[in-house]
Amino acid sequence: MHALNSAWKNFYKVEISHYFRNLGQLMIFFFRIALFVGLALTFFLSVVPQPPMIPDQLSDKAQHALAFVTFTLLALGAYPRASSWKIFLWLGLVGVAIEGVQSLPGIERDPSAADVLVDFLAAGGTLLLISSLRRLKLVGTEKSRRESAREGLRNPD
Repeated sequence: MHALNSAWKNFYKVEISHYFRNLGQLMIFFFRIALFVGLALTFFLSVVPQPPMIPDQLSDKAQHALAFVTFTLLALGAYPRASSWKIFLWLGLVGVAIEGVQSLPGIERDPSAADVLVDFLAAGGTLLLISSLRRLKLVGTEKSRRESAREGLRNPD
C-alpha cells in the first residue's frame, strides 16, 4: 500500500526542471505563449465585423501603436537571439496580413495603409529604443548577462 501511495504522489509531482533547464528557458516559453495568444486575439478582433466597444477607448492609430509596441517587447523576450531586423519584418508582415484580411469581401472592415505604417513605426521605434538602451548598458543582453554571471563566479565578493 505504501508503494502505491508514493507512486500516486509521484504521478502528480510536476518537475519544471525536467522540461526547462533554467529560469531563462521558462521565461522564454511564457513570452512565446503571451506573444502568440496576443497575436491570435488581435487577429480575431481585427476580422470581427463589429469589435467590442470600450468606453473612452483610444483612437484606432493609438490602438495599433500600443499593440505593436507590446508585440515587439514580447517578441524580444520570446526570441532573444533573433535579430531586430527579423522581428521588425515579421511584425510588419503581421500588420500587412491583418489589413489584407480586412480587405476581403464579407469581413466588413476598412483596411488602411496608415494602420500598416503605424504598425511598422511602432515596431521599429521600439526596436530602436531597446537597441539604444542596450548600447548604453541600461538594458542587458543575453551576452552581457552571461558575462556578468561568469564574473560573479570568479569574484564572489
